[in-house]
Amino acid sequence: MKEEADAPATGLQGTAPVGSATPGGLLRQERERRGATIQQAAEDLHLDSKLVEAIEANRFEALGAPVYAKGHLRKYAMLLNLSPDVVVGRYEALMGTPEAPTPIPTAAPPPPRRVGRFRVSLIIIGVLFGAGLFGWIILVLLAPPPPPKPVPPTSAPRETAQAPTPPPEVATPVMPVPKPASSTAPPAAAPRQFAPLAARASPGSPSQAVAQAPSGEVLQLHLEFSEPSWIEVYDAGGERLVYGMGTPERARSVSGVGPLKVVLGLASAVTAEVNGRNVAIPRRAGRDGVQFEIGADGAVR
Repeated sequence: MKEEADAPATGLQGTAPVGSATPGGLLRQERERRGATIQQAAEDLHLDSKLVEAIEANRFEALGAPVYAKGHLRKYAMLLNLSPDVVVGRYEALMGTPEAPTPIPTAAPPPPRRVGRFRVSLIIIGVLFGAGLFGWIILVLLAPPPPPKPVPPTSAPRETAQAPTPPPEVATPVMPVPKPASSTAPPAAAPRQFAPLAARASPGSPSQAVAQAPSGEVLQLHLEFSEPSWIEVYDAGGERLVYGMGTPERARSVSGVGPLKVVLGLASAVTAEVNGRNVAIPRRAGRDGVQFEIGADGAVR
């Protein structure tokens, strides 16, 4: 090892014999000549110091495959301004391996796939099943249709025996026995009294309502509207005089036997006159719908 370390550095240019120095000895001799430490060389190479020591000690198995070892040697030689080819040549002479590119192995063609017995069995079973199904379909299609079922003869309807109808009996006429004449004659019926035509009018007719209405003064009621309002007016006999909607364009005037019953939907929009005299419409707080009565004397209740 000492002889390898003391070998002259001029052999790096290819003039020295190949076996005169090892690649690690050449690298270590140049590093020491430059006054650099192993730690400095490891930092420049971005390697661990133990790998640098392995390179200089020719322990290339620590670097991995030969391609990695040659790469580290080239990089180390270039760092020390040595010839990479000379250093790698010393490595090949030491290891006995020529510097040749590692051939890329070609991918071998995959072996032909063999169909297993199980798959062959499945294929055979499928073919047999398909053939059987096809044959069954052919038999069904070619089979003759079944003969029609015989229809049983229908029996003649039985005639139901009917009981003979007895002949109609001839009624024997009965002669009335004359009664002896009574000495006393029945009293003569009283003459029928007819009600007058007005009394015989149908219920609810105006003539009957007038007849049944209590005697009172006829009131004239006039209503005007500032807004649409519902209105109903009934006379003393309960007859409806007004039933509908009042509008500002149409004032309503009615006459009837008092007292009159009045219903207003919007009392605040209605003004009333009774026999030409304004009357106040009674109202309840918070309510516009009112119902009041105008007496026979024209007073509002």
